[in-house]
Amino acid sequence: MLKMKKNRCLSQIKIALLTNPAGGLNVEYPETNMLNYRDRKNRIHIITLDGVLAADVYERLKTSPKIPRAELVLPTDITKSQISVEDIDNLALDTVKSRLLIIDVRSCTLPRLQRAYNKIVGYNRADFNLYCYTVVIGDGPANLFEQGGDIDDFAPHLAKFRIDYSPAVFFYDPLLHYSHGEKLAMGIDRDKSIPQTIPHRLKKGFESQGEQVTVEDVRRYFRAEGAPDDKKRAKKRRRLGRLAKLYRKKITKQFPEVADELVKCLKKSGYSFTGEALPLNTYPFYFEEWVAELLEKAKKAISA
Repeated sequence: MLKMKKNRCLSQIKIALLTNPAGGLNVEYPETNMLNYRDRKNRIHIITLDGVLAADVYERLKTSPKIPRAELVLPTDITKSQISVEDIDNLALDTVKSRLLIIDVRSCTLPRLQRAYNKIVGYNRADFNLYCYTVVIGDGPANLFEQGGDIDDFAPHLAKFRIDYSPAVFFYDPLLHYSHGEKLAMGIDRDKSIPQTIPHRLKKGFESQGEQVTVEDVRRYFRAEGAPDDKKRAKKRRRLGRLAKLYRKKITKQFPEVADELVKCLKKSGYSFTGEALPLNTYPFYFEEWVAELLEKAKKAISA
């Protein structure tokens, strides 16, 4: 059941969905034609081209006691096929049935998905941070690990996503962030591949797990994939503590002048940059807690 303002039908909506030269959204929404979809279910859309990230998000939420009975929707059956741009484009309208959208905004796949994302934002914008919430997961500024890169480059990076997607939270995922040199060497932007090689700056921290460790190996390990059900939660908690320790060490080495404050990005509240409203959080720390809280907020708003 679609609840529409001023009884405007979907075919009457005039929304200009354009991509600006900077790669962000330039979306015009005539105020009188905005739609509200209050008939949203306890449903979460996981929107990414990366089957490994999709599986990680799916498994974390499916096994979390904090998120009971939530329906998890993937673009396709990731056990049978890779996710395509068409899969994501096809689910755009279906997102109006969900209370939470988890969107992958990493730089190497964002250009291919911009048209589909424009549609998703257009359908849901009026309900963002009320009946529907967005959680975005992405990499960091392109020049962060280059000479002259600065942690404050995150501020405009976050601002772009805050404007484009109105997220309740931004999760920076270090496993998605490759330097410019790595991208060139692996041909990431050229062949549109989704790399499974660990970023070079993180390899030393994961070497104890064996040689040729992939991103999938790391994700499975830190969600305690394959552990017995009665031991999985405790094992996952211990491993998450180890991951936090590793990331704190990396932060101290890479950004020593601000490390004492920057480590807040590993906490639930995140790290806030001066002049930017959207904090920096780190995936997967407190991911399930954020999702549970946002689902509850949407539920209360819909029930009001």
